[in-house]
Amino acid sequence: MTKLEKLLKKAQSGDVDAQLELGMEYHDKKDYPNAFKWLNEAASKNHPGAMFYLGCIHYNGWGVKVDKAKAFELLNKASELGVHGADFLLSTFYLKGEVVEQDTHKAQLLLAKAAVGGVRDAAAVLGRMYLTGAYLSEIDHKKAIYCFKKAFQLGDYKSACRLFAIYKGAYGPEDADPRKAAYWNDIVNQLLDEGKLNDE
Repeated sequence: MTKLEKLLKKAQSGDVDAQLELGMEYHDKKDYPNAFKWLNEAASKNHPGAMFYLGCIHYNGWGVKVDKAKAFELLNKASELGVHGADFLLSTFYLKGEVVEQDTHKAQLLLAKAAVGGVRDAAAVLGRMYLTGAYLSEIDHKKAIYCFKKAFQLGDYKSACRLFAIYKGAYGPEDADPRKAAYWNDIVNQLLDEGKLNDE
């Protein structure tokens, strides 16, 4: 029995995790009718992962026409069920004013929630917002540093470069700290040696 056949058997018996996995397998194989059948089946049983995945599909137009309203609805449900990746994607709706009225404060709260939940891109985006003041009423380098450190811990290596630049004084002399700049410079050089910044 193949992996797909085993998943199908479990999905048919009502296993929602198997339904999600099967839907994702079919989606990867570009078998969209079966993908949507099983993803919708799992989502109808309030499976947060299925709602998130379907939200991403409608947001990006993977095998369907882009439908931001449907994506928002699904991602909102996934967020309510604790999916932090959904918080991150929802923040883009509020930042851009897509489907909903622009609300940068709501976007900021969603980004913070996602970052605390371990979404590295959320921490990095929030760091850039605090660093530059984009979408915010003020610049806050202390919060930017906190966010970039969190993003780095989560695997966003570009954040090391940003921390080095901040402590070097590139964003203002008040942030300059030669000791911390040297520390982050060493980390950046190590990441370069390991090839971890080559694709960044």
